[in-house]
Order: sequence, then C-alpha cells, then structure tokens
Amino acid sequence: MTLLRFSTATADQRVRITGRGVYYRMANGALAGYHVAEEAGKRSLAAKVVEHTYAPTRLLTVEPGTYTGHAYDFRWRVIGSKRVTFPRTSGAPIDASAWIAGELHYRVTAGTYLGYWLPARRGLVLTDAPALP
Repeated sequence: MTLLRFSTATADQRVRITGRGVYYRMANGALAGYHVAEEAGKRSLAAKVVEHTYAPTRLLTVEPGTYTGHAYDFRWRVIGSKRVTFPRTSGAPIDASAWIAGELHYRVTAGTYLGYWLPARRGLVLTDAPALP
C-alpha cells in the first residue's frame, strides 16, 4: 500500500520482530490489525516511548564532530534545537534514553546540551559514568 499524502493512525503495540526490526501493530484505519515497520522520518510514533532512566547518570562520550540536540514540549514537538561542533573528544552526562519519533535519543543533564535530547549518531558512545567520590 502506498499513501499519497500524510496520514495518522493509532498503534497499540511497538514490537521487535526477530530478524526484521521494530514494528507497530495498527489499531485503526485501513491497516488495522497489521504490523507496519518503524522508519524514522516516515513511520514513527509521535511521542517518546521506551524510556530508560539512569541513576546515577551515565557518560555519553562525544567524539569530534557536529551534533544537533532538541528540546521538546509536553506533546513531543520540537521547541528548540542546538547545533554544536566539538573539535575534540568530550563527554556529557545523561540520565535517560528513549525512542523519540522512531530514533534513539539521550537526555543530557549538564553542559551545552543541558535539558536537550541528542539523537544517537555515529560519534556518540554511551559508557558508564565515573564513580562518584
């Protein structure tokens, strides 16, 4: 099935199918009862899902490069973005990761991206935070 214009429908499950990826089980519309493959930017949930929190925080290693973080409102609409270039390896503490609009993101708790979610990209490596003193 090919849609000719933007469409929305309700999904009642987000499941990982072995060897095939992540799918949504559609709850209404022409595809009710069918599983539709998740694809960031094309087919994704319009909210944050599968959030994992970390206490204590974990360290996100940021390798040299340019990254864009996003701030969201309570409906998970982008309300701000920050694009920063790192000339050398740096680090950012995170307290959560979640899938937002079909992409894995990390929530930063200090520094340049405080309060922003960074989409997982090559050059961002999640490691354990240093031990607390």
